Amino acid sequence: MRLSLPSVLTLLLVSATAAAQDKHTLRYQLAPGPTVWCQQDQDMNMVMKMGEQEMKTSMQTSTWMEGKVVGVKDGVASVEQKYARVKAKSSGMGGNSEYDSDVAGSKPGAMMRDLAKLVGKSATMQMDATGKIVAVNVPADVEAGLEKAGMSLKQTFEQSIMTWPQDPIAVGSTWVTEYDMPMGQMGKGKAKVTNKLVEVKDHVATVETTTELTVDATGMPPGLKLEVTKATGSAKIDLRAAMPLEMVSDMEMKMVGGADSPMNLSMTMRTTVKQVAAPAAKKADEAPKK
Repeated sequence: MRLSLPSVLTLLLVSATAAAQDKHTLRYQLAPGPTVWCQQDQDMNMVMKMGEQEMKTSMQTSTWMEGKVVGVKDGVASVEQKYARVKAKSSGMGGNSEYDSDVAGSKPGAMMRDLAKLVGKSATMQMDATGKIVAVNVPADVEAGLEKAGMSLKQTFEQSIMTWPQDPIAVGSTWVTEYDMPMGQMGKGKAKVTNKLVEVKDHVATVETTTELTVDATGMPPGLKLEVTKATGSAKIDLRAAMPLEMVSDMEMKMVGGADSPMNLSMTMRTTVKQVAAPAAKKADEAPKK
């Protein structure tokens, strides 16, 4: 069978059109609406060796947040996020401790005091349709305390809000995003994230991520080197919501001392975020004491 030149050109045009249709212009479609509840769980395990001595530390935290779009103006959505509850459990060098902000009389351990201050506080951010964070407004005392612990609400927003590429993108293709990552006494980090589009279906985009983390370790003791050996994740994002349906990230890092330092440290961290049902309303006699 021989094809004429017009037939070949028609086939090429159809193929090109089909390829173009396979690309997706990913944008958030946000409007003021009902509250969305999310739960963030984090599991951190650390092993530190000093010569022949080995010390293990673990911490598990859960944070419940409610978020809603409070307004949209000139293509920028204002999102309010309120922290409703924090649970934490830790064991290791500082002893064992448990904390639940919903339990009367529960007190946070030293490592959790700044995170516990979030309960009842609200933060707002402004984001455009691509997910770019335009502004973040956080109570100054809360953010200052979190930064001392190596955390930042601005960083949390940047990590949990997927930023979409400017141009249409096909399933299987990638794009890169970057953000700063405070790391407490270890210094400052910069994350370079390669995002891969896996699927787009019914307003939900599925993405896989791989992160390269570089650290300016000026705050670390001399002779120590920090290396991130794994940083991967995945996310399901409803384009009609400012909070992810589901997001998972896994990170492994190690800190190795030189000839003059006997210390070696390894750490694993798994973080998950998922939308959950709104908690049942508390009765007056169940409210935690202040």
